[in-house]
Amino acid sequence: MTSPSIALVVDPRDPPPPWRLDLLGGALRALGHPVVLQSGPSLDGADVVHAFGRRAAEEVLSRAAPGTAVVVSLREGSADDLASAVDAVRRAAAVLLRSSALSDRLVRAGVPQARAAVLPVGVDTETFTRRGAMANRTHRHRLVAELAADPAALACAVEAVAADESVELVVLARHDAMRALAEPAEHLRTAARAAGAGDRVVVAWPHDAREKAWWIRSAHAALALDPAPGRPEFVAEAMACGVAVVATPVEAQRDLVVHGVTGLHVREHDTAAVVHALRDLVADDFAVEAFGLAGSDRALGRCSWERVAVETASAYSRCLDSARGGQGSDADDGPEEADESDDEAPPARAEEAVARIA
Repeated sequence: MTSPSIALVVDPRDPPPPWRLDLLGGALRALGHPVVLQSGPSLDGADVVHAFGRRAAEEVLSRAAPGTAVVVSLREGSADDLASAVDAVRRAAAVLLRSSALSDRLVRAGVPQARAAVLPVGVDTETFTRRGAMANRTHRHRLVAELAADPAALACAVEAVAADESVELVVLARHDAMRALAEPAEHLRTAARAAGAGDRVVVAWPHDAREKAWWIRSAHAALALDPAPGRPEFVAEAMACGVAVVATPVEAQRDLVVHGVTGLHVREHDTAAVVHALRDLVADDFAVEAFGLAGSDRALGRCSWERVAVETASAYSRCLDSARGGQGSDADDGPEEADESDDEAPPARAEEAVARIA
């Protein structure tokens, strides 16, 4: 049987897609699907058209031929994830998301639950892996975080470092975004100096994913303390590298980090909770190792691009069957929620913990 052809459609006016489409497209091609990535609504006879964002969805839905399965994805935290997108989502054969919280909001807004499926966050599990070279460590416990355009997202992290002389913070910023992130980086350094932690907060500019993984592997814990929508890609990368994660349970981060198994959840803007969580964590070497091992197992099992592509292709197949029988009907057919039976990561293996590179 011929694999259905797939068009991944974006509109430059929409927020970035929730998945890297070059990697998702490559993984789908590896499964035997003809895939084209395009900006604009020219469908060219594709069997499945996957629109990323409200504007792309509206254009595709207005032009799709009968029998074409139209799938929509929205990025959590974007302005179009609710009222303005509900009509387009309701008319689609399915909506594929990476956040169960966003799925719940859309269902409450009137989207049939059977059409909403939550897929994993994608991560390059060949680059971001537990075994590999790492940056040299110091005598302190190292925390790692990711720099955002809004430096206020790291305010809690700086205050937590200032409260504990035994920890240091390495903040990673994309080298190709150095000009755009120069001001937030300087703001962060100024805040660290003002808090008395200027010598323990460093901004690093990795040139590529391999160098980013090199830094992450050297950390005792990763911090993702941003308010919604969080930094789920960074969380998945840290977990894949075998690093415990302290994160706000927002959007996809809530689905990724299993509290007490792969890391810890902390409330947004709660510096005291962050300080308490970090003190308990870095003082317990076993917890650092156990969380890291469980996180690596979970990321490798759920977040590889192969896994994302398999779940996406499965949803496409169900949607295509539904579309050919009457796309956009109100019957409760469509993709089911992705299987979460493996949410509880397997226990850490003692022999792997002993073998971990210090």
